[in-house]
Parts: sequence; structure tokens; C-alpha cells
Amino acid sequence: MKEFKRIFIAALLVLSSIASLSAKPKTPVRVGNIPEGTPDEKLATVTFNRFIVVVSIDGVFNKEESETYKAKKDPEGTPYLDKSLALFNTSRTILIKPGKHTVAVRYQTDAFYTKNPNTLELKFEAGKSYTLLPFPRGNSVYFELHDGESGDQMSTADNKTFQQKAVEEYKKTVHDGAQKGTTFILKNKSIIIEYGKNGTVTYVENGVEHKGYLNFTASNDSKKGTITIKFNDDGKLTRAAFLKLKPEECDRVFEILGFAKTKYLGFTMQQTVPKGKKVVFEIYTK
Repeated sequence: MKEFKRIFIAALLVLSSIASLSAKPKTPVRVGNIPEGTPDEKLATVTFNRFIVVVSIDGVFNKEESETYKAKKDPEGTPYLDKSLALFNTSRTILIKPGKHTVAVRYQTDAFYTKNPNTLELKFEAGKSYTLLPFPRGNSVYFELHDGESGDQMSTADNKTFQQKAVEEYKKTVHDGAQKGTTFILKNKSIIIEYGKNGTVTYVENGVEHKGYLNFTASNDSKKGTITIKFNDDGKLTRAAFLKLKPEECDRVFEILGFAKTKYLGFTMQQTVPKGKKVVFEIYTK
């Protein structure tokens, strides 16, 4: 078996427990025009994970992140966020008015950082606590808002599920990359799916190899991503005829469920034809 290159996730996220991710400094920073004397229980508490740099909140920037400040174009008296929010490798907590807020953030570790910030539209309620967490996947970093007490996911910052994000990432990285000529391999302990040219595929399961065709389709909202495979060992099937087949007429069908919890880029899928268990594929290139 040839050695293949793994598709690295943009950065390795070192996950701590929810409790540690939600740990709050003793004195949270108050952000925005909060009237003096406003009790904490009338505000929302937001903790930023240690790998998040807060670029701006509602248009107010950190000095470190403000391009106009760097260019010395900001007039005297321009407000800035507390300098602690520009840090990383430590969690930071703010108190903020309830309601909708625009928050721009970057992802940063000792070895990696994202140059351009992600702008998130977030909604907070008075008296509640939240934790914002980053999730590197493929070539992107996504952010999720979690309940600060239970750790439950409340939303993705752009209101897309991880399944939608996985379908989009698969299309962008694997499907589109294969069409541009890169040879992609989906691999686990028992199955190897190798993209060929012009929609062909080599499918190996438990050591048994088949030649055939592969197609990937996704719904417009990316809530569904489907891989269909039809064996063509005798060479009699044309690709045009294959594309007319229904999924149930194919030999293997996989539905993308989400990202796999792996160090490298991978996807969790449900085998629907023949009906089977959930499977995890890591992605490689030749």
C-alpha cells in the first residue's frame, strides 16, 4: 500500500474540559455603554476560549487589531476594548448588555493563527452565561456558542449545523479538489475509496477491489451530502447511465453526518446502501 498524505486540519485544537473552558476570571471586563451601577444579573456573561483573540465588539476594536490605529489615523479619544481581550492562551470573560451583538474574532495558538477575523452575529440574554469555542476543521475554523453552565451547544455562530459545515467542507476540499485533478482517498480500517479521473473510483472493502463510478451531490442548503458509488467491473456501464441511477440502485451510498473527531480532516458518514453502520473516513491525497 502506498503512503498517502493526510489532510491536516488548519490547526490542532487542544480541548480542555467544559469546566476549564468556562472558567471565569475573578473580575470580568464590562464591555459597551453599561450604565454605572447596573447589577451583573441584568447583564450577559461571555467567556472566550483561550485560543480566541477578540478583534472587536460592536465596532469597538482592540488597539492591537485596529488597522486605523496602526496607521495612526484614529482621532484622540477613540474608544478601544480592554487590552486583555487581545490576548490568547488564557480564557477571558466579559459582561455585556443582553441583545444582539457583532463580535469579530481570530483563532490563535503558539503555532498557528488566522490572519482574517471571523465576524459573528451573537445574541445574549440577561443573567445567562456563555462560552465561545473555536473548532478547526479542514481549511477553516468555525465558532460555536455554548451554554456557560451546562456546556451544551447553543448555536454555531453563522446558524449552520456541523453537518452543513461538513457537507460544505467535503464539497470544497474533496469533491472540488478531485475535479481539479487531485487524487483523494477516503480510508478507514476496512474501506478505501480512491477518486479517479472523470468520476471514476476504485473501491476496496475488506481487501476486495471494485472499479466503478462515484458521484457527490449536496442539497442547496448543505443539509444533505450524498456519495453514490456503482461498481463497473465489467466495463459495460457508462458514466451517463450511472448518473441516471437512483441511490437505491447503486452499490454503495454514504450520507455525510459531520466531521470526525480526528486529528486530521475526516468525516463521519452513515452507510445507507446497503444499510449499515456509521463509518469514519480520514482524508488523504497521493
